[in-house]
Amino acid sequence: MVMDFAGAGVLNNAILKSFAVHVRGLIFFLFPENPKPDDVLATHFVSDPAAFEAARGLKSEILKKAQSRAGKEVAHLTYERLKVTAETKPWPFVEIATEVNRVMKIFLQHADQSKLSEAWTAATKQPDNVEDGV
Repeated sequence: MVMDFAGAGVLNNAILKSFAVHVRGLIFFLFPENPKPDDVLATHFVSDPAAFEAARGLKSEILKKAQSRAGKEVAHLTYERLKVTAETKPWPFVEIATEVNRVMKIFLQHADQSKLSEAWTAATKQPDNVEDGV
């Protein structure tokens, strides 16, 4: 969907930044690297962290790239931004969301239900297709 009205560029940037910051947080939640003591991690909510990590697998290339781009192009001022071209600028939103959804479903399968709020428990009943609203 292309937004074509006064201020559309600002709105598009806000939506991109919101997506990038949230997906970066979810990736860290699911695949933490050098967590701080007060960071909230998926492994805090599962009975068997090793089983969850085995089922979850390694971070996919699309999530690695999304995490890096969110850090380099959105969250931090970096010289890496100068390398973004018209061809590399678009974000594969649906593909990233689909992969996060896949790993979140694995998390929810391994989560100790007693450690989840009702909102998280309800998430286990969401549609499988990102385009359907997950």
